[in-house]
Amino acid sequence: MYSSSVMRYAFRLPRRSEMSLRKVQRNAEILSMKASGKNAVEIARTIGVSPTRVRTILKFYDLHPEIKASDLNRPPERRNQ
Repeated sequence: MYSSSVMRYAFRLPRRSEMSLRKVQRNAEILSMKASGKNAVEIARTIGVSPTRVRTILKFYDLHPEIKASDLNRPPERRNQ
């Protein structure tokens, strides 16, 4: 068995910015699926999250209609010159 200090470095955890990017992409996917007519349970099965999570995300975007799914698309990356 490995000590906890060894296990801490055995797996790389994603950075906070990477996690938020995944969440943004997931939310955009959820909104586009909802726009195509799928319900929360179908979306949850497709994406692999709980229906409660999908309903919570959809409720948030219902409360904030100024945020559109197209706003969640990732901007093109800048090249460092």
